[in-house]
Amino acid sequence: MKKIRTRLGLRTVVLGLTFAAVLLAVRFHTTDGSIDGSLAVGLDTPTTPSFGFTTLLMMENNLRLKFDDTSNSASFPGNDWSLEANESSNGGRNAFFLRDCGLSSQGNCSGNAVFTVEAGARNNALYVEDDGDIGIGTSIPAVDLQIQTGNTPTLRLAQDGTSGFTPQSWDVAGNEASFFIRDVTNGSALPFRIRPGAVTNAIDIKANGKIGIGTDTPKIDNKGIHVKSANDTTAASVGIGVDATGATGNCAMNLQYGPPQGHTFITARPCSNNEQIRMFVGSTERMTLTTTGVNIAGNLSISGGNCSDAPGGGGCTPDYVFKPGYELESIDEHAESMWANSHLPAVGKGSKDGSFEITKTTWGMLEELEKAHIYIDQLNDQLRQKTGEIEQLNDRLVRLEAAVLNGNQASADH
Repeated sequence: MKKIRTRLGLRTVVLGLTFAAVLLAVRFHTTDGSIDGSLAVGLDTPTTPSFGFTTLLMMENNLRLKFDDTSNSASFPGNDWSLEANESSNGGRNAFFLRDCGLSSQGNCSGNAVFTVEAGARNNALYVEDDGDIGIGTSIPAVDLQIQTGNTPTLRLAQDGTSGFTPQSWDVAGNEASFFIRDVTNGSALPFRIRPGAVTNAIDIKANGKIGIGTDTPKIDNKGIHVKSANDTTAASVGIGVDATGATGNCAMNLQYGPPQGHTFITARPCSNNEQIRMFVGSTERMTLTTTGVNIAGNLSISGGNCSDAPGGGGCTPDYVFKPGYELESIDEHAESMWANSHLPAVGKGSKDGSFEITKTTWGMLEELEKAHIYIDQLNDQLRQKTGEIEQLNDRLVRLEAAVLNGNQASADH
């Protein structure tokens, strides 16, 4: 039996339709009508339902509210929609559905459920504020979309393979430990993290491809990376390896520049005695740093400026020793200093650990070499002078010997 309860004016009429013995005609109105009161509809509606504050009460085991648009012109929209409470199949879901019925006929609808709310969903599972902000888990969203939960609010991006591409899922989430991106498909690896309290401009990628770490104005050629300390009182460092702090015993490479004196240093520590730091140009290995030394394949060229800071001022060689006014010590003075100090005067004394300043030492060696050639020329002049004197003495000796020989011959003749 299907019961229909209506209230007309101040009077309530309950109509009962029974098909057991007598078939009554369904009343059909062609004019507008209204009901002053609540309306109960459905196969299981009782004779005197308890409405409470409900205006429209629907009661039966398959509750559907269908919107059947009868527009028949191609220029007008005519899609049908249905609001449904729970699935009708045995073991189906307890849920509320908004279904897209397409161009269905009257009460029929088998389209997609475009919106579903399962029974037992949490309070404020989806909340839309009057300004358009959307809250998930909150009724007071502070921004366009706010996701709120007690443990690691997460947004999942899942490619399911239905379009022919390999399935892949990513999570974007955050909690008290970090903000992170999780590769769900590949072992839930965390390739990207930001810790709470990270400084402003920790990473800044510019439109031109330059990347700033610690700065929003990376100053670097091409599309490189500019690393800057968070303030001007600490050094900026780039580390590669197990422990890039530069501590002894930790295999790593550390490049650092910064205050207090703007110092720069590179620390490279192999993990074992067999490891090397190798430098390539293309596929050719040019330099190798090992625990025992440095190996260079090819020529080592060192270029500089105009040598204005060289000892003696100006020029890339110590040619000042040839200029007038230069006080060149004598050979004896030079030798006295050399033997007294056990080193060449311009080269200087070597360090106990065998290290030396290559520019200063090379400069001193060149100075000593040029002095040596001056001394050689001086000695050559002296040699030429002595050679001339010896030749003169030889001539005199020849003449004296001839005179003596002639004197002895004359004495013999008498």
